[in-house]
Amino acid sequence: VDDDRSIRLILKSLLTKVGYVCSEADNGRHGLELARIEYPDLMIVDWLMPVMDGIELIRTLRETERGRSIYIILLTVQDQEERLVEGFAAGADDFLSKPLNSTVLNARMLAGQRVVALQREIKRDQNNLQSFATELANLNKSLQDAYQRDVVNQRRMELALHGGDLGMWDWHIPSGEMVFNQRWCSMVGYAMNEIKPHVDSWRNLVHPDDRAAVKAALEAHLKARIPAYECEY
Repeated sequence: VDDDRSIRLILKSLLTKVGYVCSEADNGRHGLELARIEYPDLMIVDWLMPVMDGIELIRTLRETERGRSIYIILLTVQDQEERLVEGFAAGADDFLSKPLNSTVLNARMLAGQRVVALQREIKRDQNNLQSFATELANLNKSLQDAYQRDVVNQRRMELALHGGDLGMWDWHIPSGEMVFNQRWCSMVGYAMNEIKPHVDSWRNLVHPDDRAAVKAALEAHLKARIPAYECEY
């Protein structure tokens, strides 16, 4: 963005030669309009221009979300260098002095490219974190909903068992842990605190004369030879 056509031609020639795709504007207002349309990664902005100067252009861009991510190099002349603090305060990332030096220009542009690439990585990581947070929130809600359903189903089962005067036990085979209700304990003649919630405790309640039959019935069911475990003892 420069009102001097010769400077724009020189910059465009140098930059396209090393692979950059360039657009140009002849004043700050046109540069602002072009930036809002094309969303460039980097901009080279002259300080002194008609209609809208470089400082005003930079300040205006920095007020927008997309404009804050553009890497902006401020183009100055030697007698403006003492005012660079003003340029950086407005939001410039770097500066380039006239007359132009192709080596310095390329170095400044490469530095800008590194910053832009880093910004993209940060943005991608932020998006991934946001996506992960959303998935985690959804999973947490699903777990909470499932827990509430389990609570309701458990309450319904308790009411059904209580109403039908039924005993209930459940055996988690890998761990050996058991869950049973108070009615089941009373049916076998024990209080809840007298039976440990483990299958070994339950086995020990079986009369020695019946243990072989109970074991055979359990193994037959676990090996799918019979559809359900059933044994009287």
